Amino acid sequence: MSKAIMNQLEVKTKCEQLQQSLKDLYEWEQEMKQKETEKRQQKIKDELSPPVRSQLDEMHKFINDQLKSENTQNEDDLNNKLQEAKYYYESGNNFCGRTKECENPELHKEKYLNAIDMYTKAIDLNSEDPNYHINRANCYFALERYGDCISDCNAAIKLDPTCTGSYYRRMKAFEYLGDNEMAFSDCQKILTLSNDAKEISKIKNDIDRIGKRLKHKADTHKEQGNRHLSDKDYEKAIESFTMAISCFGNEAIYYHNRSLCHFHLKNYESCFEDCNKAIETNREYFRPYYQRMRVHEIRGEYSDAIEDCKKFLELVGNEKQRLTASKDLERLNRLLERTQRLKPCNWSELRKNATGISFIQKPPHLRSKKPLKRVTISEVTSVDDPKADPSGYVIASNYEAIPDSVIDKMFNNNTGERTIEPKEENQLENLFPSSSLMSNKLMKLFAPPSPPAIASEVSMTEKNADTVEAYTRVPALEENIFEDTLTMPNQSEVKQVKEKLNQENCTFHAAEIPSEIKTSGHNDIEDSLTSIPSTSVKFYHTWLNIKSEDVKFTYLKRLQNAQLHKLLGANLSCEMLSEILRVLERNCARDNYSPLWILDEITKNSEAGLLILMLTQEERNILGKLFDLLDTLGENKEYVGEIRRRFAV
Repeated sequence: MSKAIMNQLEVKTKCEQLQQSLKDLYEWEQEMKQKETEKRQQKIKDELSPPVRSQLDEMHKFINDQLKSENTQNEDDLNNKLQEAKYYYESGNNFCGRTKECENPELHKEKYLNAIDMYTKAIDLNSEDPNYHINRANCYFALERYGDCISDCNAAIKLDPTCTGSYYRRMKAFEYLGDNEMAFSDCQKILTLSNDAKEISKIKNDIDRIGKRLKHKADTHKEQGNRHLSDKDYEKAIESFTMAISCFGNEAIYYHNRSLCHFHLKNYESCFEDCNKAIETNREYFRPYYQRMRVHEIRGEYSDAIEDCKKFLELVGNEKQRLTASKDLERLNRLLERTQRLKPCNWSELRKNATGISFIQKPPHLRSKKPLKRVTISEVTSVDDPKADPSGYVIASNYEAIPDSVIDKMFNNNTGERTIEPKEENQLENLFPSSSLMSNKLMKLFAPPSPPAIASEVSMTEKNADTVEAYTRVPALEENIFEDTLTMPNQSEVKQVKEKLNQENCTFHAAEIPSEIKTSGHNDIEDSLTSIPSTSVKFYHTWLNIKSEDVKFTYLKRLQNAQLHKLLGANLSCEMLSEILRVLERNCARDNYSPLWILDEITKNSEAGLLILMLTQEERNILGKLFDLLDTLGENKEYVGEIRRRFAV
């Protein structure tokens, strides 16, 4: 019984402990929630309330004090280093002074080595003073260590480019090393920097001494070049004269001789440059003027050539050379007068309705081996009014169809132009004598039919039908032409008549078409400018009759809603493209007008790909200016880049 009571007491105790533990856990949970709520509220309060001011002023003051103390310490350290470097520098100067008084070579060398050690320590402490490098360079020069001397001189020149002492010491080192070209260059540099008369006179003596050695070496190369020039080995001669110039570039004859070699090799640009250099070197040397005159003449610059020839006559003293130059001067004056008399022919006035075609003659190995195919040419007309819908313009010709035989004849004459043969007035009268009984009837039957006078309201299809009917009616009458005659002509006469008739049929071309068909119906230019052309013929007719570039630019702007690439058509040529680009260049920048859509329409033309490849450098420069204008106007960069890629600019 006591055991059962003990078990019950133990269970009760454990239950009380568990209950207390649960109570503690619940209180702890409530406490955590309360703290979390307080923390959240505090965070919200911190976000809404202004920030708590920190002690930034004291912090900045502390930092400034620290920086000042560090700067002061650094300044003290720097001053100590400078003082120490100056001490080593003065010690090195003392060693150098003792060296001059020493007569023993071994001690002499040892003193210079000690001085170098002192200067090296000074440079390690303060490498910004050029005097330390110059003094150590003097010690290296005395010890014949010319490479180290040049290195120290370069360091001193880098620190102070106006220090003449470093240039002079380096010049001496180069001279001892045999590099007279570099020594001569340093002497010229000293002349430009120095203001001391004594130093300048000394340097001039050095220049004379070094220049003589260089001149002798350069003359050796010049003689070798003259031998190559006499042997007509111009490449080797150029190499020899170039070496002479590199040795001594103050002699005009070297440049002149090299210009002769370039002239024989037809390198006229290099020849012209060498002549200019020779004249700059010695303006009293007469030969380069004559050589430059020859280059000007080849370029067609007769005015400049005459000036050079006159200058040559002023300087030359040889009578034979003067006589030759006088004859050249007369020839140049005649050429100049001839070019001034020639005036450019205004082809647009002479042939307003003509269209030039630029032919490209391919080499035989690039020509196609495939035979040509005949393409049927059909007339395309539009029923709707083109002004109502500009996007539906149809490019069509207003001329009648041309027979195939005439097309073959056009391309066989190698020009592409339609030749107009003179029409004989009395062809049939010569064929049939007036005494013949059947002459009148034969002349009437065999006479080529003339195109009928068609009213303006008759369509081109009806015109073509009438023309075809007129030509097909004649052979059908050949069977009955001799019904009422008593005597028939022989077969040879009939054959001649048929051949003559066929020939006349083949020679029917645009010159025989009435003027009503040729004209487009817009004779007045102002009326044409106010309306959008429906065909390429109307476009080119209006364009060729416009004389002012401003009016042409206005005409182009009015075609913005039309398909300009179709209006340009297959007649777009290099001259037409160049004229359009020039009109855009001279007017778009002035009016701040974007030519983007015009350039886009040009690239869409079927002929544009080949014409873009044939653009000259001047025309490409015009395109570059137009694209710069597009960038200035803020056009779409991707769109402009695409157009630029099409033009390959």
